[in-house]
Amino acid sequence: MNGDYESRINDLLFELIKIRKWINKNQQDTFTKYLTSYAVIKACARIEVLIKEIIYEFLTKNGSAYAQNFVNHHVIDSPDNPSTHRIARFLDAFSGEMKKQFEEKLKKSDNIKSDLNSLVNLRNAFAHGRDMTSSIDTIIKYYLSAVEVIILLQEVLGVHGVINRKNILSKDLNTELEERNEV
Repeated sequence: MNGDYESRINDLLFELIKIRKWINKNQQDTFTKYLTSYAVIKACARIEVLIKEIIYEFLTKNGSAYAQNFVNHHVIDSPDNPSTHRIARFLDAFSGEMKKQFEEKLKKSDNIKSDLNSLVNLRNAFAHGRDMTSSIDTIIKYYLSAVEVIILLQEVLGVHGVINRKNILSKDLNTELEERNEV
């Protein structure tokens, strides 16, 4: 499963970079704001799904069938923004100590908490009809910070090896895109 998580993270990252290249070449085009909005929605949705899947994976290894059924209905299948507050709330339901560990790890990491929450706020702003004001570079930064939050989550849950930092951004992004013939 870990290769799947990493490839889905990287696939979206490469898609965001392709969008950035197009936007940088076509800054005056009216479609740039739509592509930027799409990037926010796609990044936030990817993070939301990955967080839920990692929590589900943790419970399938450590919980009863009843707990798995509960999580399936109330976590996996429920629409929910992937904010750090909601992640902490999930962890607190398992263990107050897990929540505390997660919050301590967030404090030690530069801006990843605010970046993920900013990504969620951008998604909500767009969903409620407000214009997107952030750049594609900012969205990519928020997405990478959100990946860091997921890595911290897996560390707290003890679900090791799901996502390995070394497999995310393993090469220069432009080189990777060229090798994929996606420039």
